[in-house]
Amino acid sequence: MIYLAIYIVILLVIGVIDFFRAKGFQEFALAGRRQKSPLVVMSLLATILGASATVGLIEKGGTLGFPAFWWLGVGVIGLAFQALFLTKKVRNIGAVTLPDLAGKTIGGAAKKLTAVIIVLAWTGIVAAQFVTAGKLITVLLGMPDPGWVLFAVSGSIILYSILGGQSSVLKTDFLQGGIILAAIVTAFVILFFFSQAPQSTNYEIALFNDKFGPGDMIGYLLIVGGTYFVGPDMFSRIFTAKDAKTAQRSVWTASILLLLAGVLIAMIGVWGRANIPSVPGTDILGTILGRLPEFARILLIFGFLSAVLSSADTCLLSAGTILERDILGKERVGWIRVWIGIIGVVASLITVFRQDIIGLLVFAYSIYTPGVVVPLAGSILFFGKRKPHPYWMTAGIALGGLCGAAAKALEMTKTLPQANWLVYTGIGISAVFTLIAMLKGTSSAASVKELA
Repeated sequence: MIYLAIYIVILLVIGVIDFFRAKGFQEFALAGRRQKSPLVVMSLLATILGASATVGLIEKGGTLGFPAFWWLGVGVIGLAFQALFLTKKVRNIGAVTLPDLAGKTIGGAAKKLTAVIIVLAWTGIVAAQFVTAGKLITVLLGMPDPGWVLFAVSGSIILYSILGGQSSVLKTDFLQGGIILAAIVTAFVILFFFSQAPQSTNYEIALFNDKFGPGDMIGYLLIVGGTYFVGPDMFSRIFTAKDAKTAQRSVWTASILLLLAGVLIAMIGVWGRANIPSVPGTDILGTILGRLPEFARILLIFGFLSAVLSSADTCLLSAGTILERDILGKERVGWIRVWIGIIGVVASLITVFRQDIIGLLVFAYSIYTPGVVVPLAGSILFFGKRKPHPYWMTAGIALGGLCGAAAKALEMTKTLPQANWLVYTGIGISAVFTLIAMLKGTSSAASVKELA
């Protein structure tokens, strides 16, 4: 309990200090656009390694085996392609948020629509982080899972996010990223090489198996990988970098570290699958924690908690800033704090009805990816060379997003239990409309330097 209190106090102190330092919108939302590569890299990594990439991936590894790695593996692919094709252009365009980027490259209607999609989808992502944080705290304190724990943890995350803005998030992400990596490496080494309990060595290391095949990976790549290629959280880090080269170098480095983290986390899940009896209702994560010595158990819990906090605060800040600037058209720091609080409360209420971490994230990505990823990627790639037709592009965003939302609505109401084909249809529709928008668009002169 004392460790948890110290941890939260440190975060809140950083937030309070930056509360008085963050003067104006640029400082609060972009940390002054002066960040160097180490801070951007660790912030990217800490943001990515959230609830699904840690707790969710280990639990999936216990049931699927090593192929659970693809939840992060597609992220590695998405980041690598982003660094290769988009990152420098994104930073040079000089946008403030992802919807602002859509406004600069497509038009005002696309900006508003993209903003609404992100705020709705990212509220679900924040809910997933809150669910995980509640579970981790109950394990750390050794108590049942009372509802008040989840709401208390949610409230702490919301308060911290409100206080300091982007400067606080980047600083604590650097600290939390280090804790996450140290925790993962420590747990892996102890479980595989220093575990005192008798253990199996029957580890099946394969990228695919009978429970998860190439088709499943392609589905992950399209729905989840797209958020790494074109995502508000990824881009929010790029926007803070001091220049385009720093941004690109940071994304490349983060993709390599993510590959390492993904393999180690998946292997921890594989260890659990091989050494924990396959009994319905077995808590794989809790059992793994029980097999670790106390220092490693506490470190791993705090590593996971750091992963959750670093993702939740980034999502809250992104959603609050987008709501204020891109939907309402203002840059009032005080109101961004209000919107962060409201979005956080709504996310907390969502957790009452749904506790499935991966499910919440897939729900959010299924709305965002079909509508936003392909149109915005196309507009960025051709920025300064060709201006897409705004009506066709906006229509593609709208129809793609509606298909994704319809798919999840049908699944939630059990009207159509398997509706992923609608998500893929949405991606296809937005791609076709993007192509038409480009063909019907006009040539334009470059508006920024060094677009390559």
